[in-house]
Formats: sequence, C-alpha cells, structure tokens
Amino acid sequence: MDRRRPGADHRAARHDYSSFGIVHSRGLGLERYQNDSITVLGHLGNGGAHSAFFGFDIVTDTAIVVMMNSDNPGPQAVMAIEALTAMGAQSDVRTTNP
Repeated sequence: MDRRRPGADHRAARHDYSSFGIVHSRGLGLERYQNDSITVLGHLGNGGAHSAFFGFDIVTDTAIVVMMNSDNPGPQAVMAIEALTAMGAQSDVRTTNP
C-alpha cells in the first residue's frame, strides 16, 4: 500500500487486457489503451451498480462512452475500443471511396 495516499493500491489497480491484444497504461487522469490498430485515451470507472468508460481516438478525433448497469469494470473498455476501431475502419472506407 502507498502510505502517502491511503487506499491508493485499490485505486491504482491495473486491468489486464493482454488477452485481447491491448496494451494498457495511464497518466494525467487518462489511461492509454493500445492494440495493433488503434490507440485510445480514456477513463474507466464504476460505482455501486453501474460502470462506464469514456474513450477518445486522437487519430480520427472520435469519442465514445459505454455505460453498463453493472459494477463490473472492464468490458466497457474492450467494447469501446472495438467500436472505435470499427468506426475508424468505416472512416477509412469513406475516405478512399468517396
């Protein structure tokens, strides 16, 4: 436990998304979620009976919010990254095939 901030070990818990091919790091209140296709800056949070993820793709200038009626954090980040990747792919199609 970090004695400078009681409970910091709980708040700083890292989520392991490696099974989805996602590298996860954090800083300045935003976390970086990265795979071979996309880098998303975002923040994951949960409360007593709900959870949410905000993500932003800096390349396509696209943001997404995924909210769930569950206090289970994690799947929202994966769902958001999948959606942003798909939206980026659609953007590439529209750019190359006007």
